[in-house]
Amino acid sequence: MHALFLARDGSLRVRHWERGVGATQACGTGAVAAAAAAIAGGDAVSPVRVEVPGGTLEVAWDGSGAAFLTGPAVRVFDTEIEIPETVRA
Repeated sequence: MHALFLARDGSLRVRHWERGVGATQACGTGAVAAAAAAIAGGDAVSPVRVEVPGGTLEVAWDGSGAAFLTGPAVRVFDTEIEIPETVRA
C-alpha cells in the first residue's frame, strides 16, 4: 500500500506501508508504479522526481516498455542462516 501526494512542480511524495512491517523508507516497485500512474494520467512528465522517506528517486518512463529507477541503495540488513543436512539433499 502507498500514499501518493502530487506537488505543484510535478514531483511526487510517496509513503509505503508493508504488511507486518508498517511504514518503510522506500519501495522501488511502489515508487515506479506511482510515477507511471502519474505520467499515464498526465499529472507528471518523465523523468519524475519521487520523494520517499529514505531519499529522492527519479523514475523515467516513456509510457510503454521498461521504466528506469535511479536513486541511492543502502544495505539495511545482513544475516546468516544454517541449513540442516536433511534439507541440503
